[in-house]
Amino acid sequence: AREQCGKVFEPQTTLVEAAALSGAPLSAKLVSGDLSAAPANLRQWLSKLELATGRSLLDADAYLTSAVAPTSASLGWHIDDIDVLLVLLGGRKRFRVAGRHLGSTVIIDHHMQPGDAIFIPALTFHTGGCTLAPPEDSLLLSVAMAWDSPAARQGPASVVNDWKVARQALLNRLPGPTATARCHSWAWAGGTSM
Repeated sequence: AREQCGKVFEPQTTLVEAAALSGAPLSAKLVSGDLSAAPANLRQWLSKLELATGRSLLDADAYLTSAVAPTSASLGWHIDDIDVLLVLLGGRKRFRVAGRHLGSTVIIDHHMQPGDAIFIPALTFHTGGCTLAPPEDSLLLSVAMAWDSPAARQGPASVVNDWKVARQALLNRLPGPTATARCHSWAWAGGTSM
């Protein structure tokens, strides 16, 4: 039912207030495939990105996270089946990127500022939304780069599905803090920082 999927707020509620009241980040798909549906300035920027990279875009999403929300849009340490460009539009957010192997060294540990971008290749371990002191509201643009063909995505998609199952099994068996707290630590996977 609709009431189980989300919350409805009073018309005067701002997006940041809604993110804080919901206790979870707000996310929105801005573009899916066809750039013509995007606002003019976003469409222009995404078109330039396609020209500069020689790659088509799969979609673009926005994530608004409140400083007081107990969770982040991040899934903890994970891999994606697509290449992703992350651009911080507002606030600050910590991102860490490791290699392609479980437990690989963290090669990026960056507190993103507005305008900062990180490109994360498919099947590369990464996490975002880790604790900042003090926590801040943040607005993140995530741009997914399309594969050359649907067949090219099948292998990475299979790897990601296997990882989701293995990750959950590992997190459920670890002693100590909650799974949410553990998912942002790379130590359980044998990883190290730079």
